[in-house]
Amino acid sequence: MLKSLRPFLLTSLAVGALMGASAGQASAAEDRISRDQVLAIPNKATAEWTPIGGFQVQLRYGTYNGTQYAWAKLDNYPSDRQGSIWLESSSNSGETWATRTIYSTTVSNFTDGIITRSSSSFVMRACYRGPETNKWCTDKW
Repeated sequence: MLKSLRPFLLTSLAVGALMGASAGQASAAEDRISRDQVLAIPNKATAEWTPIGGFQVQLRYGTYNGTQYAWAKLDNYPSDRQGSIWLESSSNSGETWATRTIYSTTVSNFTDGIITRSSSSFVMRACYRGPETNKWCTDKW
């Protein structure tokens, strides 16, 4: 009887190991998506915005492949103006900030997307600095 159970037990162990391996290999969401992927998001929304003269810096968000991402965007930005736009995040409710993605406005008026987090201590904001020395940022979100 033990000899007849042995192939069954070995097969069951092998199938269990394969199922565990394939479950563990499920791909997690990417931490960052490209600007092309941001453009592909169908339902974009603005979380926060700050006016700067005739244009505004915005913190935008949307869902890509089932995961929510946020990015910085300039709206109504004059094509002859130069500056930088970037996205910052904080894991301590905004006590300290880390720059996550930055672009010259001569390259783009929006950034890559960064995955959002459900933790209340994780916040993000969009920032802009033009030819003057002022830095403008949205409220944290």
